[in-house]
Amino acid sequence: MLDLIKAKQFYKEYIKNYDSENPKIALKIAHIFRTAEKAKKIATNLNLSEEDINLAELIGMLHDIGRFEQLKRFNTYNDRKSINHGELGVKILFEDRVIENFIDDRQYDRIINLAVINHNRDNIEEGLNERELLHCKIIRDADKWDILYVETIESNDALWGISNPIFDNEITPEIFDGYMKTGRIDYSKIKGKEDVFITELAHIFNIYFDYTLENIVQGDYLNRIRNKYLYSNEKLKKQLDLAYEKAFKYINDRLKNEETLQWNQ
Repeated sequence: MLDLIKAKQFYKEYIKNYDSENPKIALKIAHIFRTAEKAKKIATNLNLSEEDINLAELIGMLHDIGRFEQLKRFNTYNDRKSINHGELGVKILFEDRVIENFIDDRQYDRIINLAVINHNRDNIEEGLNERELLHCKIIRDADKWDILYVETIESNDALWGISNPIFDNEITPEIFDGYMKTGRIDYSKIKGKEDVFITELAHIFNIYFDYTLENIVQGDYLNRIRNKYLYSNEKLKKQLDLAYEKAFKYINDRLKNEETLQWNQ
């Protein structure tokens, strides 16, 4: 069986190697443990076995282990400008054998490996068995759930590197058109913070479990995120109106909401 207490104790020692006073590091530490808790909640809601609930929680803890070294080496969390943090996490856990510090039983290695390396990909790789696929879906949902939550509570300095970001450009046409047509983002086309903003909204279309989506709705994350910032570009405001309308329609249709969810202006 998995020893979560041992894993948590090791992890707390591991992250002491990084500057927890750095707001970007502190953000990721908090995100990791919240994501673990959210993964546990999703697995519990799915009525999984105790073993799989513990495994989901452990994967939640491990999914961003590559972030700390990424920031240390490159001073950025931008994978496109540095390194894929999921792949780096797998290297740290398995090639560097860090996982052996807190798990003696190797039967979980493949599932953990697959979940960590797939958590930040555009799509989950094909060819997985039912249990492997399930844990990949759980961590991807838990991660997106907490990413949206983080946007509502964290300081702008930690998120954007500036205290009062003003969104003053329109969303890149290729990004906006792709979102409106498919709900998906071509990350290679991202140019500015306005494009990054809409990637958060696009997470809604990649949620696997209704339970996750229901919690995002109950937290009113989308409205809270939009109302957090200033928008000085009229075309951007119109783009966001359309983008939010698409997201809310998707949520209402999927969850069959009797009261239509909308943007609280």
